[in-house]
Amino acid sequence: MKTKLIEKLQEKLDAVRDEIAQELQDIVDERNDTFDERSEKWQESEKADDFTEVTDEVEDTIMSFEDLMKDAINELDRILDL
Repeated sequence: MKTKLIEKLQEKLDAVRDEIAQELQDIVDERNDTFDERSEKWQESEKADDFTEVTDEVEDTIMSFEDLMKDAINELDRILDL
């Protein structure tokens, strides 16, 4: 049986997950804008490759983070249903 406190905490956890994911997405968007603003020569450089690699890692982190948070919320549900 879920308590109201646990339900409220789950809602807050869900909201925090969304907020963190949005902040990470904002970082990705900024990095993409920065890449687009750079010269064509820079975009074709090794530095640009490194820059893109980091951006891709942040994008992967967003998805992993959201999945882990969803799993944690679901696990809490499972525990409370015992």
